[in-house]
Amino acid sequence: CIDSTTDDSLSIRNGVEEICRRGVFEADIDEFQRIYQPSNNAKQLGQRARNVFRRHRYALQGCRNYLLKHINNPSGQPMSKERMFSANSFFNHRHDIAEEIDNEGLDTVGGLLVLALLFLFGIAVNKTTAECALGKADLDALIIAGLLRQSAARSSDVVAEVQIYPLSHLDLSGNEGVRTKDNCFFVTDFPMESMRLPRNAIMPVGYDTLELLSLSAGARRNPGERVLDMCCGSGIQGIFAVFCRNGLDDDNELVLADINERAMHFAVANLALNGIHRGAWAVR
Repeated sequence: CIDSTTDDSLSIRNGVEEICRRGVFEADIDEFQRIYQPSNNAKQLGQRARNVFRRHRYALQGCRNYLLKHINNPSGQPMSKERMFSANSFFNHRHDIAEEIDNEGLDTVGGLLVLALLFLFGIAVNKTTAECALGKADLDALIIAGLLRQSAARSSDVVAEVQIYPLSHLDLSGNEGVRTKDNCFFVTDFPMESMRLPRNAIMPVGYDTLELLSLSAGARRNPGERVLDMCCGSGIQGIFAVFCRNGLDDDNELVLADINERAMHFAVANLALNGIHRGAWAVR
């Protein structure tokens, strides 16, 4: 499924669609007010994908363990359990993980590792291996949601369309343990998106993003408050602020604003994936 358009900024480049409008990215659009909200189909697909991630315990603490062995620690001391790693850190060690897989294979692999390989490290996984680890229904749910596709380089593999960073407010407070139910899941581009126009790229979760998110994690909620995320990109700051306050109620609103149409569809995907619908919209 490839979009076609007369706008050069939204055209197909090297066979890669500049803006995905299917799956969790599908939006109901008010053209007059330029308001984007997840379609009913996106909401349903987002819930299914969210259930897949939670079922296989896709959480930052678990994924971090796959990264630690490849982190150079000059002090020789054990890495702090409170240490946070950005999405870039995972992607930057993809070659180390790929080499480890080449040497040791993936004969016995669980769902968490497959999800981490696909959505954090950006490594293609054999479809049969992924199906064995996740189950056919869960793998199909991620493909239908527009988060996975068949690899163009090797038809037997699946690859992630986007990077997905799992995050709980407890991660930012340094508490230990895997917290699947408290997790948000944030869809962004991978750190290196050479096949898409740079001005349309959606920034991954870096350390600057995490610093700002830590302020949201400890902020107090006030009745009737409105959350505005300007230049929202993926919408991570606004969505996380709302998530840390246990969602939206009748007196609260979330507005995600950006001039980039591609950002609108990523914001829609993240609203759908995190189950935030009522009182929330993206504005271009």
